Amino acid sequence: MRASCDATRVRDSYITDAQVLEAAAHMVDDCLPIIEWLSPGEDILDASLLPSPKQSLESGFRLSIATTMQDARRRRLVSVGKLLAQFQPGVGQRISFSPAPTLGTLRTSDRAFSEHVEQMLQRSREDRIRLTRLFAEADSFAQRRFAAAPTPPFQEDGTYCWYGHH
Repeated sequence: MRASCDATRVRDSYITDAQVLEAAAHMVDDCLPIIEWLSPGEDILDASLLPSPKQSLESGFRLSIATTMQDARRRRLVSVGKLLAQFQPGVGQRISFSPAPTLGTLRTSDRAFSEHVEQMLQRSREDRIRLTRLFAEADSFAQRRFAAAPTPPFQEDGTYCWYGHH
């Protein structure tokens, strides 16, 4: 069994767990403003708009959530990470949803588009459910991990005492 301090072999080079976590944090930090700027709401967007492959971003968000000590930051990561469900491959132009008047029967081309939209919506729903579970587990792990973390023995004047308080 490998220890967490072991290096991971990737394409004839070795990266440590710390480097994996650092890469995940950078990937997520690069992605956050882009997703927020795109503001997907309930729309479906093409996964090619993401700065990294969607699967890599999902892993990056999961690792960042599990290793983030601050509750507010974890909540933001979970919230933005769930928006990855709105990004689907093969969407093309953004699919925005707004009420449309009923004009009778659908033409064949409208039916094909409607089926395409339904497929995108179904994939998005499945992704949202999966990501909600994935990120909830990572958040729960972090809460348990950091709730048990002892606070460093700082003195009232802010100095650190390695042997505790007297």
